[in-house]
Amino acid sequence: MPLFYFHLEGPLGLHPDEIGLELESVEAAYLRAYHSVPGMAAELVRKGLDPFQFKYVITNAKDRYLMTLPFPEALDAKVR
Repeated sequence: MPLFYFHLEGPLGLHPDEIGLELESVEAAYLRAYHSVPGMAAELVRKGLDPFQFKYVITNAKDRYLMTLPFPEALDAKVR
């Protein structure tokens, strides 16, 4: 299975994912990131940060850029 990395990027820069996850496809990687946003957003709020300023940068095992998932795309606007 392909390996994907989910780097967290925000106002203070990029926090690299050094472990990654093996998933079936790039679509599965997107869905994994999408479904993890609410939990990560809650953690950011606990740290006093605005989750709407963050995004996941998804790369493959060769660190090639695949896509970006801005947190607002996965969060309900009502949360704001």
